[in-house]
Amino acid sequence: MKPEFITFTGIDNWTELYDIHALSLKYPIEWGILFSPKRQGSDPRYPDGDALSRFMWSNLRLSAHLCGAYSDAIMEGRDLEKPPVDFFYFRRIQVNHAEPKPDRIIHFRNGWGKARGIAQTRANQFPADTSVDWLFDRSGGRGETPTVSIGV
Repeated sequence: MKPEFITFTGIDNWTELYDIHALSLKYPIEWGILFSPKRQGSDPRYPDGDALSRFMWSNLRLSAHLCGAYSDAIMEGRDLEKPPVDFFYFRRIQVNHAEPKPDRIIHFRNGWGKARGIAQTRANQFPADTSVDWLFDRSGGRGETPTVSIGV
């Protein structure tokens, strides 16, 4: 089965818009942008305001990947404090949390349009809940190889 698209996560301040546009014309790519109130603009993987402005108006397929205090707030049912962008421009919103609650992701997502929600699972099986897209990520974004294969 051919995937609808593949997600490349981590475009940053130094990513050339021309280059990712060229790749997007050749391949079905979704570009993931990391967000964290503590890291935005100071950690190379979390783009600053200028870079975000370039990407937001690019007409690329984008996904927002919310980390740290943003994901904690969503899981606790709180509003985000001063989000750096309007998440309406993203086709999917991923909430990176060790214990995701799909209903909280859906509630948050509904406030920003019709973006699809994404959650991480660290279990040995994908959850039965299909209200969000599930990402198998045992290491929580650290890029570590899992010790078991996930059942589908």
